[in-house]
Amino acid sequence: MKFWNILLGSLLALSTAAAEVAPGVGWREDFSKVKTEDGNPIPVNWRPDGKKFMVPMTTFRVEKAPGQSTYGQVLTVDSHRSSGALLTMPGVDLNKYPILRWRWRVKKLPPGADGRTDKDDQAVGIYFGAGGALSRKTIAYRWETLTPIGTEGTARYGGGIVKVKYKCLRNQDSPYDEWIEEERNIAEDFRKTYGYLPEADQYVISVSGNSQYTKSDALAQIDYLELAEKPHNPPKDTKTN
Repeated sequence: MKFWNILLGSLLALSTAAAEVAPGVGWREDFSKVKTEDGNPIPVNWRPDGKKFMVPMTTFRVEKAPGQSTYGQVLTVDSHRSSGALLTMPGVDLNKYPILRWRWRVKKLPPGADGRTDKDDQAVGIYFGAGGALSRKTIAYRWETLTPIGTEGTARYGGGIVKVKYKCLRNQDSPYDEWIEEERNIAEDFRKTYGYLPEADQYVISVSGNSQYTKSDALAQIDYLELAEKPHNPPKDTKTN
């Protein structure tokens, strides 16, 4: 619990100023500012998370993508029989900025992966979590392989200590190597799931990539993430297959 609180405090100190982003946007990560971590350029406001014993860490790196991305660079999520995440702390009020919006694409899915089984790998997932290290409450929006779009479930990690409520937004039937914009009312989703809304200094957003259970490789990219006042499109749920 103490470690988690220290980590949250450190990330909050690094978070960008909401008022300087854009009208209607409280926080945005466009991967324009980087630092070097284990030889790879990663966003300055982010830290590695989810290291597992005897399992390689997924590689995260910021890469230039002129003409392919909104702001000229992307976060690449590169999994090689690995697991891991990067996390950050936006530090903005979800009552004012409830819409979590991001743009992603998949270049390679972990073959045979299925969130409903012990092959619980994903090329990429966006996680929103709050609470202590031993009582973390998390929602995940995931790009699966075999899991049907619209599937919701609970994944357990760390011997069952960490529970994640997940929703499959995309799978192997979704377009490969094409940018797709997603947006969710994270304030509404979290409140509906856990019965409360965390304060601005009590939640984190993570990007993950996993291929350890399928013993395979996976590759995905994130163009940007942001928290905004209003959705670009009318609210709607992802249709099932």
